[in-house]
Amino acid sequence: MQPTHARVLWVLPRLVFGGVERVSLQLARGLADRGMACAFALRRADGGLTREAAQRFEVHKLGSGSLASFVPALVNVLRTWRPTHVVTAFADVGLLSVLALRLSGVDAVLVHGVHNVHVVRGAASDPWTRLRHHLYKLGASPVYARADAVVAVSAGIEQEIRALYRRQPRRLALIHNPVVDGAWLRFDPRASDAPSVSRMVSIGRLAPEKGHDLLIDALARLDRGLNWSLDIWGDGSERAALRRRIHEHGLEQRVRLRGVAAQPLDVLRNYGLFVMASRFEGFGNALVEAMAAGLQVVAVDCPYGPREILLDGRVGVLVARRDLGAAIARVLRGEASSDAFALRRRAADFTIQKSVAAWAALLSETSSRHAQR
Repeated sequence: MQPTHARVLWVLPRLVFGGVERVSLQLARGLADRGMACAFALRRADGGLTREAAQRFEVHKLGSGSLASFVPALVNVLRTWRPTHVVTAFADVGLLSVLALRLSGVDAVLVHGVHNVHVVRGAASDPWTRLRHHLYKLGASPVYARADAVVAVSAGIEQEIRALYRRQPRRLALIHNPVVDGAWLRFDPRASDAPSVSRMVSIGRLAPEKGHDLLIDALARLDRGLNWSLDIWGDGSERAALRRRIHEHGLEQRVRLRGVAAQPLDVLRNYGLFVMASRFEGFGNALVEAMAAGLQVVAVDCPYGPREILLDGRVGVLVARRDLGAAIARVLRGEASSDAFALRRRAADFTIQKSVAAWAALLSETSSRHAQR
């Protein structure tokens, strides 16, 4: 199928200010620029990126937000909009989309993106998170079996799928997220008076997996004589718990919760050091954005994204969780630093242009395979 004939429907819970949602919108823009028709079908059309998406694309709200209305509403969208491709990104939504496709009779290619790990182990998370990921792993199995292609956003996730599932997807592709514009990377955004590394930042959803609590604990153990401040950008269920933790450590004058970063690259210009303390990361968009913006970076070596992005620690500072505080202290004292140009060169491997080109090729390939089945 030629790109100009493709009609791509993204099916998502919401378009909030999150990594998966921002990636989906970036891909839709890039594919639309190549002549493909794109649209979104959302369980709830009240996320922070919904208005932005609606300026260019059709946005279909699937009922009132209840699961009972999701499938029949999606069946209606499939029959009226007639997509050639359906793209999903969460196991539960993928499973419901499989059912809706079957009921609708629409012969569309199904492509499922995998942005998160399937298994978390040991002290990496609380029991509820481990149970949630176990259910996610089980729910993903029929989606992977039905999908025409499954896209892993990191090599770690790709390897995990190969190891965990006896019945492999028809087509398993590794395509990194579209994070930064290649044209933006041609210019050095850092002025000669760039902020000191003492101005630290972390960006991510306020959720247990992002490890903001671990970062606050690590900073509380630093030598009190060190000069530093930390801004945490993001929102989520852990906001109140993090506020309490900051208060318990007496860090109200040093650590601030700043809310959602609608434009992360603009926010990052104000800082010198980015820290990622996640318990697990499917990829790590914010880490790439910080590298592109010319910040020093310190990242915990969690499954899976940071190790791949930082080339096993050859660029940036990649550390075991127990060594996070010590690594930050070394950077603050000037005892450790990374080559900013090397970081930006590595960030250039994750451009919007490269990701969109890979997705366009995959959609064309899956159309051909699907037609032959």
